Amino acid sequence: MDAYIHLKNSPLFGTVIPSKLFESMGMGLPILMAVPEGEATGIVRETGCGLVVEPENPEAIAAAIVNMADDHALMKKLKVASYRAAIVYSRDAMADKMIESFAKLVPELVT
Repeated sequence: MDAYIHLKNSPLFGTVIPSKLFESMGMGLPILMAVPEGEATGIVRETGCGLVVEPENPEAIAAAIVNMADDHALMKKLKVASYRAAIVYSRDAMADKMIESFAKLVPELVT
């Protein structure tokens, strides 16, 4: 089982991060992402939690699906990476980073 995240091939969608990405990470699902290049594809590549293909490219999407279905070692690797990424991008981790940023800007706000 994996998560398929797709968006229309539009520059607008290169600026968004689908929430399904984080939910999928939280479930340890390998991710197949077909969205325009941007922050979301960067997260998937950086964390190694999935494969990124060109959006609206049925041949590339089908090839990635077959690759993931046939390569059990790859799926296991992506699953582990997805769980690890979930920890990094959890709400708690993001809140801690936000507090750290505020503390640097306005130290007296954080005690």
